[in-house]
Amino acid sequence: MKKRIKLFSTIASLCLAVALMAFGVYAAGTSNLSLTSTVSYVVSGNVNVKFDVSVTASDPDTVTRTAPDADTANNETKGTWTWSATQGTADADINKTIDLGTYAFQVGAAADSTITYTVKITNLGQYAVALAINNGPTADTTSSVNIAVTGADTTEIAAAGAEGDANVATYTVTYTLKDVTKDFNKDATANFTPKFVVSVK
Repeated sequence: MKKRIKLFSTIASLCLAVALMAFGVYAAGTSNLSLTSTVSYVVSGNVNVKFDVSVTASDPDTVTRTAPDADTANNETKGTWTWSATQGTADADINKTIDLGTYAFQVGAAADSTITYTVKITNLGQYAVALAINNGPTADTTSSVNIAVTGADTTEIAAAGAEGDANVATYTVTYTLKDVTKDFNKDATANFTPKFVVSVK
């Protein structure tokens, strides 16, 4: 009888250990924040512009990227993904959306780890163009993730050949992980899904 009780106890302990191990594996794969991101370009008028987009992780070992079904990234190195396109009115796809994929901080990421999105627009034409970027994320300092937004939402870009970088506009959004103990997917809002719409005319 004692042997039977001991056997049951051993089996129960083994089941508990397996369950805890499975939970540990699940927890290790749970991300603190997932960012599903896109950039849409709307080009009109007699313009010739170049778009450069990059997504950079400060700690590539704790950020994962899920590529879209049709991945259009021009270059992918450890922790950095880039896209580049030059578009004018002669192009058939001057209005299109690029799926940048989904980026996620993983459990185990250090505090102050960052994911940075940069959208750079260069005017290659002989006339100034009006630029507007909307539907981008907004800053929220009350969450576990602090967002820094730089660059004007609306601006005018000078013609090519202008002095300095007057023909270039850059819009940057940086996500900084502050509370590494929080599974932010549980209460994430639309503010944390970067969907950029770039209008040039």
